This record gives sequence, structure tokens and C-alpha cells, in this order.
Amino acid sequence: MKLYGGTVAEVDLTDDFQLDVDAIVAQKAKISIMPSPNNPTGNCFRIKDIEEVLSRSEGVVIVDEAYAEYGEGSMIRRVEEFDNLIVLRTFSKAYAMAALRVGYAASNAKLADMMMCVKIPYSLNAVSEGAAIAAVKDQEFIRSSVESVRREGPVLAEGLRRLGFEPFPSDSNFIMARSPIDHAELVSGLKERGILIRDFGSKRRTENCVRTTVGTAEQNRLLLSKIEEVLSQCR
Repeated sequence: MKLYGGTVAEVDLTDDFQLDVDAIVAQKAKISIMPSPNNPTGNCFRIKDIEEVLSRSEGVVIVDEAYAEYGEGSMIRRVEEFDNLIVLRTFSKAYAMAALRVGYAASNAKLADMMMCVKIPYSLNAVSEGAAIAAVKDQEFIRSSVESVRREGPVLAEGLRRLGFEPFPSDSNFIMARSPIDHAELVSGLKERGILIRDFGSKRRTENCVRTTVGTAEQNRLLLSKIEEVLSQCR
């Protein structure tokens, strides 16, 4: 945004990590961007709040649905209903194609025409495009991937809870949790054991929190065992 001469105004979420609709609308922004499910908190925003932002905003509202396959309440089927709605999707998450860098936007025809006016001419290579088309045809893989996350996510959350963590509800393929020990010590200790997780513990509103991906049952058991090792070492 700054690269193109724009200014950025950040609006905090509410205490339960939902949209502060009044605060967002008060910015009178030309473009409002919100990810749902949200990263790093993992939760979806309430549909009624997104609808209210769309109805009350004069500018374009972009809903980033990078993790939408894991959650509920996508806005992608409603792009014709709102003349200022753009929904972003990616093949990097549920489709497991991050290295190919494929994403797309959905909107009504008028907004699509406007975006085409500023689109760079060679935005996607033929290999990535072909792989994405093939991936769309394999919806069984997506169903299997999503089912695995929905099955293993609660198990991982409960395992973290037993170790003293405070996991937050998640509609995505990752879990954010407040650590029972210093976040930096936990992340460093896991790194020494070959496990990498994301550290959000120094950021406001996510103090002492870390974020981990929901893996397979075997991967999750390994993660929990390594966390237990770090906790035992620090206590």
C-alpha cells in the first residue's frame, strides 16, 4: 500500500478477536482488508459483521480467505450481492501448493474489469497455472486434508491444554496458544530439537503466544513430546 502512495490505518480487533465494525467504518478507507479465518488468531469473523462493513463502507472491502477451506461462512458466493466486495483465495494452504505462488480474486464483473486495468501482464507462469487447474479437479484431496485438520486439531489443542497452554479456538489449520513458559524459551528449545513454530509472543494482544500448524497424528504427538521436553528443562 505504501509503495503506491497510500497510507495504512490499523484497527484493533475486539477482545474476542472479532471485527470492530464502527472503528473500521470510521476510517473512511478506500480499501478495507480483513482475513477470515484470521491469521494468527485462527478464528473466522462473524458474517453479520462483514456484511455490516460492506454495507456501511464507501470503499472496496477485501476479504482474504486464504484459510477458508478449513472454516465456515465464506463470502465468495456473494460477490454479486455486494458491489464493493473482493474475495481473495490461494492454493498455498489447503491445496498444499505454496511454492507455485498461485492465488486468485473473485468479484463482480465491474470490479474485475477495474482490477484488469492495473494487472501486470505476466502474473502467472504456465506451469503454476496448469498445476492449479489440475488441483481444482482433485477435490477429494481437499476434503481429505480438511477432514484431517478437523479431526486432529481438537486432539492437538487438548494435548497443549494438558501441558499448561491456553489454546484459542481455531477455524483454520493452525492453533494459537498462550505458553505456560516464556515464549522465546519455548520457541528456542523446540528449534534446538528440530521443531519450528511461529512466535507471536512479543506482539500486543498476543503476549506470550505461539502458533503451530495442525499436522498428522504422528507429527502432533512428536510436537507435544518435544514441548514436554522443553517444559521439563525450563521448570
